[in-house]
Amino acid sequence: MSDLAAELDAIRERRAVCDRSDRGFLAVSGRDALALLQNTITQDVSQLEVGAAAPSLMLTPKGRPLADMLVVRMADDAFLLICEPQAQEPLAQTLRRYRLASKAVIDDARPETAMLEVFGDAPIAPGALTVAGPLGPLVVGPPAAVAAARDALVADGFLAVGPEAREVERIERGVPLHGSDFDESTLPAEAALTEHSIAFEKGCYIGQEPVARLHYRGHANRLLWRLELDGSVELPSTLRQGDREVGRLTSVATRPDARVVALGYLRRQIDEGEPVTTLAAGGEERTARLVGLAGARP
Repeated sequence: MSDLAAELDAIRERRAVCDRSDRGFLAVSGRDALALLQNTITQDVSQLEVGAAAPSLMLTPKGRPLADMLVVRMADDAFLLICEPQAQEPLAQTLRRYRLASKAVIDDARPETAMLEVFGDAPIAPGALTVAGPLGPLVVGPPAAVAAARDALVADGFLAVGPEAREVERIERGVPLHGSDFDESTLPAEAALTEHSIAFEKGCYIGQEPVARLHYRGHANRLLWRLELDGSVELPSTLRQGDREVGRLTSVATRPDARVVALGYLRRQIDEGEPVTTLAAGGEERTARLVGLAGARP
């Protein structure tokens, strides 16, 4: 059995752990930390209990995703924002720009923060915090505490898996990735982000008006789908029905059994009964089967 096959088996058996310490980690603290986040990001962090986490977005004024994050409430006046590495600096700059005279400190927390993603039951990790993540529990805290949690899991029979196996699992579960499946050219509703990451009942935040207008008065013209392909393809790659272009692929991964899984955008008006095709790098036509809409969460 290949390493990838063994790692995917461990993920499915809920006996796997993945190091995710290469994420962006931003600490927001101080008397006005809650107010700053409440006024800028899409999640209602006032409802977040200490020790809990919730997904959120930082949007541009036009309602496009600048950063996708998990907000962890570390204390009444302290939060940890976990995001993709490339989004950390734009996120920090936006928070500092809107901080004005408020008493909030925004710090790079990467040097003192590590993180594990657990496919299975996470242990009690002294000195670290365990919160819900998009694919499974996350153990977050000082590097020494997180390393101890990892060692305990491996000693208990958990397999340490790499980014390739995690990427296959992410795509199959339909969890969109910032930078690959959505960015500032995307609407949150297109990328299946509104249900979990946006609190429509809260007050104002950056980009609220266009997001709320689409949510209450319209609909996205394209949606992110999970697909299976009958052969390998390379990105970028368009999706077609007959002679008509109907979308594009955004993420692709090949399983050990040669099955190719993908995420891609398709127009809302597509005929689900008609085959969707794409082209491989060599020009061969590939058929795509629609598995379901993206946006899975545990």
